[in-house]
Amino acid sequence: VAVPAFVEELFRGQGGLSSFSAKISICYAVGLMTRGASHDLHIVRKISNDFAHKPHGISFKTKEIADRINRFETLKLLHAEKNKLFPVPTDPRQRFNLVLAILLVNGIEKRIREMPKFQEAKRPDDEAAQ
Repeated sequence: VAVPAFVEELFRGQGGLSSFSAKISICYAVGLMTRGASHDLHIVRKISNDFAHKPHGISFKTKEIADRINRFETLKLLHAEKNKLFPVPTDPRQRFNLVLAILLVNGIEKRIREMPKFQEAKRPDDEAAQ
């Protein structure tokens, strides 16, 4: 980018991308994440805000937090799997941690898959067919 200071301002203070919400939305808008990942990260953001603004009398077992956790798309997909590799935990904190781990691993795997070094090599006969 020609003006690094301009880009830095986007991510600080009142910059357009300073909030977690804006970062999630822009990543989804430009195709860096799926709708499901965006949905789940917005839930993570809301839970984070709940803990930040209500530091006392709140836990992962609090109804409001547990209800948010149950709305994770990732958990719905895991429940829909016919051949489950592992049981989905029932404890809200464990479910939250599982979703974060899956989102993280999926994000890392997507980045690795897109690296030129790991993309499937084209065979000479594939190029001739085009």
